[in-house]
Amino acid sequence: MDDEYKIKRELASRNCIFEFNEILNFKAELEILKKVESYLEEFGTPQFLRTSYFVLNEIIQNSFMHCVKNTENKLIIGQTEDEIIIVCENIISLDQKQKLIDKICPLNEVCNNENEIKRIYKAKLNEGSRCNEKGGAGLGFISIIRKTRNKLLYHFSDVDNKHSIFSLVTTIEINRYSH
Repeated sequence: MDDEYKIKRELASRNCIFEFNEILNFKAELEILKKVESYLEEFGTPQFLRTSYFVLNEIIQNSFMHCVKNTENKLIIGQTEDEIIIVCENIISLDQKQKLIDKICPLNEVCNNENEIKRIYKAKLNEGSRCNEKGGAGLGFISIIRKTRNKLLYHFSDVDNKHSIFSLVTTIEINRYSH
């Protein structure tokens, strides 16, 4: 997966339509969504726009909730002929690294099985009002895979003995929404 991650990360950088590299907060999130939405409106169908907006919002929310506070977040959105590539990088504490791997790997194994993803989503919803330690319901990665039907590509780069940069890449296929 590391090679696939590197390829997509490089494609996003070379075909960048939007880049953000600042401390993420609610105001910045709204500005990002507004700027990207106006760009995507120009070439996408309404369904593509809704999916892209939803996925981008989930990624930003995830980054905002799980990053080390007051550290910069990087967001790169690239466009190729076939897809939109969203790259999000943020600093996390090392103790989150394995938790993220444990969440993402099982989802990636079933990302092409729509029924299984739906079952996992419903099971998470049925857990009731239990929030995780960060205040979320734990639906972010599941929701992104449900919408994109693509694996979540990821990479970790340890910064020091307490922190790592978590890089997440997801893609949205343009041709899936051309009708």
